[in-house]
Amino acid sequence: MKLRNLRLTLANIASNTSARSLPVNELGVIKERGEDGKPIPDRIIGYSVTCAARRDTITIKFSSTVKEEWEKLKELIDNDIYTEISFEGLVLTAYSLKSASGDIVSGVSAKAQSFRIVKNEKDDLFGEIPDEEVNFN
Repeated sequence: MKLRNLRLTLANIASNTSARSLPVNELGVIKERGEDGKPIPDRIIGYSVTCAARRDTITIKFSSTVKEEWEKLKELIDNDIYTEISFEGLVLTAYSLKSASGDIVSGVSAKAQSFRIVKNEKDDLFGEIPDEEVNFN
């Protein structure tokens, strides 16, 4: 069987097979590259989210259409708030390459159409507290 024929799902990379979301570790931007191969500073063409996966991490790439949601996520992550996201249109692709030195490099690449924040500790810690429950004495 060829790698391109494998059909991978979130259950293949999540810490347990029933997981519907992944915890976020890190965020990044994908910049357009010039003819010299160097990134062009002000030309963002996409975003990336690195999540904790089974015994490793995985970086999921998104187009620039997720900018608004990515900025909300960035605010949470910049403030060290534990956050989990779910994915719309997640595509996982297994790959294997032979390096110039002859080593085999393999892994899973990921891209998705969009994501949704499904859990964050901020909501748990700072949720609405009815006025009658607040006691400053």
